[in-house]
Amino acid sequence: MKIEIIERDYQADDKLKALFLKKLQRLAKYFGEDAPARLVLSRQGAEYRMELTVSGDKPARAEAAGASMNKNIDVVIPRVARQFRKEHTRETARRGAEKITDKIETEPAADKIDTKKPADKTEGREI
Repeated sequence: MKIEIIERDYQADDKLKALFLKKLQRLAKYFGEDAPARLVLSRQGAEYRMELTVSGDKPARAEAAGASMNKNIDVVIPRVARQFRKEHTRETARRGAEKITDKIETEPAADKIDTKKPADKTEGREI
């Protein structure tokens, strides 16, 4: 993945950036190796914020705010993966529905229609 890290009012050290890059590579199996990803790190008071946007065929975006960036990355990555899986499942269901409707006959065949008269329910009973 092509990962861009943007820091706003926050300076991440190289060790933390390497950890982010390593964890973000897990998303490559969903989005592909050439998908661009944008990770925005910021600090607002005592709260650390993280926004992750992955572009491509099926874009996904998630954000988290918490006490540390390490916890935020562990929240953001599963959210983006879940969005991808949800969209992928939705598309697969749509494709499957189209295939099923193609197989359904619009008019019943003449040999499948039951032409027998239903039996009279009062027949054989005494009143």
